[in-house]
Amino acid sequence: MPKLSELLLCSDIDGTALRRSEGVPPRNIEAVRRFTSLGGRFTFATGRVPYMVREAAEHFAINAPIIAANGAMLCEPGSLRVLEEHKITQGVHEAARELVALFDGRAAVIIDDGDFYCPVSASEKSRQIAYTHPMVHTDPCKIEEAPNSCHKILILAENPEQTAGLREEMEIFSGRFGVVVSGERLVELIPQEVDKGRGLLAVARRLGIRMENTVAIGDNENDFELLQAAAFSAAPADAAPAVRARVNRVLCCCMDGALGMLIDELIERCEAG
Repeated sequence: MPKLSELLLCSDIDGTALRRSEGVPPRNIEAVRRFTSLGGRFTFATGRVPYMVREAAEHFAINAPIIAANGAMLCEPGSLRVLEEHKITQGVHEAARELVALFDGRAAVIIDDGDFYCPVSASEKSRQIAYTHPMVHTDPCKIEEAPNSCHKILILAENPEQTAGLREEMEIFSGRFGVVVSGERLVELIPQEVDKGRGLLAVARRLGIRMENTVAIGDNENDFELLQAAAFSAAPADAAPAVRARVNRVLCCCMDGALGMLIDELIERCEAG
């Protein structure tokens, strides 16, 4: 087992480190603080964009670059200044038109360019769905008025039960974009060269940490590449079944402090030599 100072631990946020509707488990906050005080490097890999990362990051002692927008952005801890970014630069408006044709009236289509979330659906119902998401604050606009390059295009389901069906329908985009489920109601189109696993590689490279000394924890489909890239992977007990089947260690539930439990085990193993 390497020294704690040689470890990089990367955690998903929603459903792993916390739940927005329930808060942040104190066990996780204290464990991260202990981990970093002993020399470990800790960061997040999330589908959130920088300003939505901030509300979670302020609870944690983050001391490594943050992977945001499902790997499309790499941000400095603290300031959240963008260090690296990747965008969809081709076919944004065309894809948005296809998505509106597919989903208008039953889901919202939102173009995301950093902290700017632009609903482009035509129907009133889809616009209402868009405004149920906490990141959407801008007025709806016509597709041709939306940014023609972006970090991702979001499809927001009306309820969680619809998400799997929307994800299946969006397979038609898989040759042009990455397609991931990143929340209970969210399916996203992201740049093909982007995922959280590549984000972890970029962070490790910046810090001079070997990939055999990386650990990751996540709970959803958009964490698959992150968990695969890390030398050791873990998931909360209430993670998606497909995630639990892929990891080295299944922990307690998210709100019982799964992240804290993982850190306690890492510290114990490192101290045992």
